[in-house]
Amino acid sequence: MDSLDAEIDALARRIERQIRRNEARLAELPDFDREWREAATASVSDTDRLFL
Repeated sequence: MDSLDAEIDALARRIERQIRRNEARLAELPDFDREWREAATASVSDTDRLFL
């Protein structure tokens, strides 16, 4: 049972490291351009048709 606990602890530490790395990457990204989003949304008249 101790080895299972150790494996779970190691997995939890890897997950926490990955989360911190991803948070750092996201913080470095520029802000999303709201104008582009609105233009892209307006160009798709019926989004339901995209998945037919």
